[in-house]
Amino acid sequence: MEINSLYEKNLLGDSTPEAMINTLWLNNSVHFGLRGVTEHYELRWGDITLNTASDGMRYLQLNERQSKTRTEENVNDIRDVSPKFYECVGERDPVALYEKFAPKRPSGMSNEMDPFYIAKRTIPLTGAENELWFIRQRLGSKSLASVMKVMKEKGNLDDNKRLTNHSAQKYLVQKLKHNNVQDTDIMQILGHKNVQSIRNYRALNEDKHKQISNVLSNTTGEPPQLLGLVPVVSNLPLTSGTTVNDDFSVGSDNSTICSQTNTSNRIDSMFYGAKLQIQSMNVHMCDRH
Repeated sequence: MEINSLYEKNLLGDSTPEAMINTLWLNNSVHFGLRGVTEHYELRWGDITLNTASDGMRYLQLNERQSKTRTEENVNDIRDVSPKFYECVGERDPVALYEKFAPKRPSGMSNEMDPFYIAKRTIPLTGAENELWFIRQRLGSKSLASVMKVMKEKGNLDDNKRLTNHSAQKYLVQKLKHNNVQDTDIMQILGHKNVQSIRNYRALNEDKHKQISNVLSNTTGEPPQLLGLVPVVSNLPLTSGTTVNDDFSVGSDNSTICSQTNTSNRIDSMFYGAKLQIQSMNVHMCDRH
């Protein structure tokens, strides 16, 4: 996601009512792992509370049980750990944004059951009320469903990039995984019950790309080191003087490619003894002698 670009173009931040709503939506998606339009639309002001940790650091916490109970969802799907996000240094402090949002709301619209997202004012007020950016109207589900789409259009982001509201959650998972956060920890933030749902968001970072390129380009016969590729145990009969140099397995949704390369001081063919399996077709390269 083009986060920096959106901040530079004031589509994220606290400079306008639109930017503030966009950023609150993004923070709630990324830090609280809110999924889909319904979870945002049903969010109430009292579902998020401002707290202070024992070390004095402030944080926002999502009260998910209240949300699930109110919407009659299955309370057994509630996360074991209540999601939190903490204040940070800089202009993008999510706690500071929340505090700025509160006085911009109309009087009486910060009760526990009031909608969290409310519509922006289109006609400016005068005097002290000019500081009120929003009105007593819940932000519609269609507006919440198109937050990312509108930001993409107004920000002139790359048309080739498919950015949707779901991109915020994908950004969350990929960023945490690239920083070596365990799948089980990410599951607690998102509320996912199946670890595979986290792994589906996996994207190759630059280091992994380099490792894979090294494997595919390797001509030295030395076994390359590559994380995440599962060794294949050779089932080929080995003759005297024969060694197995590289074994690797690469899987995808549609096919599995396994390669076993045997080298011998008697055979000069790079395919000698190799068995290539591509889906249901098997090709066996036999000894030419």
